[in-house]
Amino acid sequence: MIESRAAAAALLLCLCVPAWAGSSSAILVDERIELLGVVQHLAAGSADPAQDAAYAAAVERRFGALRGHAAVRLYRQAARRPEGEGLGILMLYLSAPPALTLARGDLRPPYLDAETDKELAHRFLWELRDFAVVSGFSEYFREQAGYYRSIERAAAAELGSLDPAAEIERYLRVSLEIRNRYVLSPLYRPSVLNSFILPYPDPVTLLDRPKGDVEVYTLLTWVPAKSERSGPLYAMFDVPSAVLWQEPLYVYIDPSFHHYEARYIPEPKEFYGDAAGCRQRAINCLKSAAVAGLVERLSLRAWGASFLPHDRNSERVRYAAAVAERLEEYEAGTATLWAFSPRLFGVFGELARPSAPPPALAPPALPIRSTSDFFDRGWRRDFGAAK
Repeated sequence: MIESRAAAAALLLCLCVPAWAGSSSAILVDERIELLGVVQHLAAGSADPAQDAAYAAAVERRFGALRGHAAVRLYRQAARRPEGEGLGILMLYLSAPPALTLARGDLRPPYLDAETDKELAHRFLWELRDFAVVSGFSEYFREQAGYYRSIERAAAAELGSLDPAAEIERYLRVSLEIRNRYVLSPLYRPSVLNSFILPYPDPVTLLDRPKGDVEVYTLLTWVPAKSERSGPLYAMFDVPSAVLWQEPLYVYIDPSFHHYEARYIPEPKEFYGDAAGCRQRAINCLKSAAVAGLVERLSLRAWGASFLPHDRNSERVRYAAAVAERLEEYEAGTATLWAFSPRLFGVFGELARPSAPPPALAPPALPIRSTSDFFDRGWRRDFGAAK
């Protein structure tokens, strides 16, 4: 028993890979999203009281006469989708207006699996191009450049010296190789579909190491008045905020869960116990609990702020709280979070069988220096073959 523990400890030490903060975060107002925001504003039945009133009035004066445009009507139709309109994410795949051509032809836009959704998106883009031309939107966007820069400066001042992407790298002790972007809009109110990663780090569909940095986008509304920020239900820029950490964390969580489960948890239903129901209902269920636990620890370290609800009746909150507690052990060491996987995944097995001995899980067979290693064909081959 002592020898096996020593061997496991030695392997864990071998997986302590020096990390560096090579990824970065940026704050910007994006012309594509702001165009969508104008259309959304015109489609709304009433003004949002949290908006910058002067800017909203300027938009109304410039574009109000186009409230009957087909792009506005089609936006209302898209907004009725139960899962959200998803058009903000679609904009990320397109060039700047008025062309709005598919600039990421190597990637397939998400949320367009159903033929009806594809048809609606194509019709909307056709009309949005026309709206951009007849309204002179690009000229208006240039005219407002000073206002947009003031938003970017104010948000950067709130964030201070903290770079969330670099801080996540330091915490994981693994390079993310991402460009993390917070896209702010004084108009556009994102639905639940407010963030995305290009290309998405799914090992089932992304079969090669990305050629460049992965692009991480979080779409956030800019609300100028601090007193207003606790009211709106949509995603907005604020500091401190859990949303600043969430999407970049999935660049690590998605592929690490995939590879560790595939190699070391061959019977998920048996291992996860009650949590298997959560995992079976939505594959991201346990991933989101892990992300919530990481968000909690990162937020406490950065701001001394907690984002875990006090009510622990929710299974996801219970899992997230247990992950956050286990991460305190991780922080006391020097291994990468990938090397810490047995202890991290062990949380779910222990919650499933609280009266049983902790589940025995093996350390990962190969280390990683970067999340792109998960997509390297040689690494995948060697990881699967290693004994």
